[in-house]
Amino acid sequence: MTKDPKGSIRKIYSQFGFDSFDAQVKSSYPQQLDEECEELRGYERNKFKKVILDDKLKETVKQRWRKQFDILGYSDVYPSDQML
Repeated sequence: MTKDPKGSIRKIYSQFGFDSFDAQVKSSYPQQLDEECEELRGYERNKFKKVILDDKLKETVKQRWRKQFDILGYSDVYPSDQML
């Protein structure tokens, strides 16, 4: 999305079978997308400091979100743990 927003949106629309980018449809969406992309030119993504959670906080998150983690198949491993 960051490198090629218009191409990414076009691909998503195509995968879902939306025809907004087909020439014969004469949709105004491609022009609107061009204008929005132009307005966002120069936008810089947020940069966040790396946060290391202590063991107590990790356990709290695991307890409170256990059901969602299980449903979504998330691991109990935190990315920062893998670097240790």
